[in-house]
Amino acid sequence: MIRKTTDNDAAGKQMEPTKSAAIGWAATGLAVVLAAAPAWARTPYILPNTFNPERAQVTLQGATTEDDYFNPDGALNAPDYLSTLPSGQQTRIVPAARLRDMVVTEAALQEAGTYRFSTGQMVTRTADFANVAGRWLPIREPRGPRPAIPTFVPEAEVPAGAARMKSDSVMVVETYVSKGAPTEAALKTSGQGFELKPVNHPNAVYVDQGFAFQLLADGQPAAGAAIAVYRSGNIYDDRRIAAEQKSDAKGMTKIAFAQPGVYLLTARYPVGPRAPGEAPPAKTYTYSLTFEVTR
Repeated sequence: MIRKTTDNDAAGKQMEPTKSAAIGWAATGLAVVLAAAPAWARTPYILPNTFNPERAQVTLQGATTEDDYFNPDGALNAPDYLSTLPSGQQTRIVPAARLRDMVVTEAALQEAGTYRFSTGQMVTRTADFANVAGRWLPIREPRGPRPAIPTFVPEAEVPAGAARMKSDSVMVVETYVSKGAPTEAALKTSGQGFELKPVNHPNAVYVDQGFAFQLLADGQPAAGAAIAVYRSGNIYDDRRIAAEQKSDAKGMTKIAFAQPGVYLLTARYPVGPRAPGEAPPAKTYTYSLTFEVTR
């Protein structure tokens, strides 16, 4: 671990449906389910075998888990696994094995400094909506009894000339490792999609200092994003969720920790019910970051 210098899943398992909407990934059979709470029923993550490697490579596990961090139960079959080098250059890395429960990747570490490993911005589902009698409803076929107040509209029942739109679900899964002292180039944001901009370095997070960061959507503050944090081995803890909070008007937040360990941070944006007649957002985002907290 890095010490302080101051005082201080087509190979994945199919997800089970819940009451909340699912993010389907038809190309690979992966469906990551969004729960009504700030957590996902099955959460994607990238977990390195070490956050402070000393050798010329690091092994990464890409998987999903269901409230048991980090016990994999489905492979994270992302179209791309990307490595941002300490120089800031981005390269693709090819998984060494795609198993049913996880994807295993070995990434070269030829330079000293911080590396970011990411799926990039993945469009995991595109939903179609239609404006029916002043309400934007998802277009889909019935899966059971129809509710008294419509919550969707079948394609055949969309009125002629009704306004339509699409809404993309976008997912980002990341982690950082530092070979030697942490550096900053791999942390740089692009101004595109949903991004986490650290205030203190993700490979230098300490129990007594916490982890401060800003959430951005296309370079603008993501205010009111729902954030949840889980600790590895949480099934043995009295409280499964280590922290739950929302970003402020500037997209900022700071997470406090009670003990060291490996943590998973998840964020969703935007959140909350839409006003009557309000169109769905063109994009909804989910984000996942695995990191270590030390003393």
